[in-house]
Amino acid sequence: MPIKTYLDLLEDSDVKHWYENLRRGSKVHGDLSLKRLKAFCKWSGLSPKEIVSRAKESIKDFQHLVEDYVSYLEREGKSPAYIGNLLKPIRSWLEYNHAPRLASIKITNSGVNITTLEERVPTKEELARIFRFLKPRERVAAALLAFAGLRIEVLGNYDGTDGLVLGDLPELVIGEKTISYKKVPTMIIVRPTLSKAGHRYFTFLSSEGCDYLKEYLESRMSNGERLTEKSPVISPYRSTEKSFLYATKVGDLIRTGI
Repeated sequence: MPIKTYLDLLEDSDVKHWYENLRRGSKVHGDLSLKRLKAFCKWSGLSPKEIVSRAKESIKDFQHLVEDYVSYLEREGKSPAYIGNLLKPIRSWLEYNHAPRLASIKITNSGVNITTLEERVPTKEELARIFRFLKPRERVAAALLAFAGLRIEVLGNYDGTDGLVLGDLPELVIGEKTISYKKVPTMIIVRPTLSKAGHRYFTFLSSEGCDYLKEYLESRMSNGERLTEKSPVISPYRSTEKSFLYATKVGDLIRTGI
């Protein structure tokens, strides 16, 4: 079948069941797996059903095909981690269909994270300079990551359906026109639905971060917003129907400010 987008793969009922099964564990993982399987289908010219039949006919020949795929990706300059991630849904799809397993496939420099080789933690001076140039909402988002150690997906999840709310800061007090704290640094509780490990944990926002958050929330109040325990800590864009920012939008928010 001609494949134009990764969603075309869902016309195959077996693919749809595999995809929905993955998505029950993680929406992000399910969507990425479908896109990555589509990438292999496009390169190889095989449909998902043909991938399974090829593997069952001769796992050796199919192994060689996948090894050729890896060689192609390396010539294209793709990172080892990127290539490894593209292979995972192929293995998953074969396993789901009870096809023979692929043998280990070596990837050049697989133990080296090339994308982070030049990365480093900013100095205090650099961090202070970044905060000075950020707008209030951007500043709070950056402070929650830098000072409280939160993941971007805690502020707003993959599809914008959940995120950190004011009720997750039990020591924050919402007044009529002002924000105050029972204790500083103030506690942040991360609910299981926002935790990568799937369990509840807590962290703390520093005094500087508390000041940024207070300023930001009070500006929202002065603009007429009624804050409650269910209000998102980082408000979504006005044009969106979602209650929270998408995780990608949170990252864009900070990068744009920097």
